[in-house]
Amino acid sequence: MIKALIGQANIVSLPIVAKASGSPIEAGTVNFYLVAKDGTNANKWYRGSDTSWQVAASIAGAATHRADGHWYLSLPSAVWTRNVRYRLYAEESGDLHIPVGEDIIAELGQAGAGSIASTYTVVDGDGDPIDGVSVWVSTDLAGDNVVASGTSNVSGEVVFYLDAGTYYIWSQKAGYDFTNPDTEVVA
Repeated sequence: MIKALIGQANIVSLPIVAKASGSPIEAGTVNFYLVAKDGTNANKWYRGSDTSWQVAASIAGAATHRADGHWYLSLPSAVWTRNVRYRLYAEESGDLHIPVGEDIIAELGQAGAGSIASTYTVVDGDGDPIDGVSVWVSTDLAGDNVVASGTSNVSGEVVFYLDAGTYYIWSQKAGYDFTNPDTEVVA
């Protein structure tokens, strides 16, 4: 399974192997296809030429060969929706390959790339820390531009590395009802 990180472009890859010989295919044209398995675009195909979702199978983009039969394609951040499952397929132009596919899950990104360590603590209504909470940071009130994410530890803490600015913090864990977003100013 491939993991895609929301809030950023992701490079996806698949190995393409010749049917007759089992050897890696290193030349030609390989198109990637991406279908959403659930979510708003369930059973729709991403069309890279106009960044839309279609009912019929559509090409997400032409992949690039890098090494030993592995083909790669960068898909923009707008493709990925949190906790949605996708299926990636490849098709080689000469139909000489063994058809391949791979499941993808879109998840939260990493702790951030800023220069200031900022600790965020998740607590319940009594002020007790909650561990295992998915926490993500965005630069917009809608929560679309995710710049960092993590999971709270037993002390309810998550450390993010951010640049100075105002951020919106989102929290989620089954069985809990959080007021989202919380606002954090990093100085």
